[in-house]
Amino acid sequence: MKRVFNIGSVKNIADPAPHSPLKVAVEFLTASFPQLRHTRLYDSDGVLSVDGLELVFDVPLPTAKVNG
Repeated sequence: MKRVFNIGSVKNIADPAPHSPLKVAVEFLTASFPQLRHTRLYDSDGVLSVDGLELVFDVPLPTAKVNG
């Protein structure tokens, strides 16, 4: 099944390693989205799309902290 990631406001990011485990795909995505380094994703976090062809992962991003 095809995996798709929604990271913040960026939607429908294709899986960079479709034949690899989820952990490897997240490591590849970390190069473009460094904030993923502090987020954990599990296979059970995926939600089946409406058409049933994709497994969608909505990635929650940590809130920005400002000293002040």
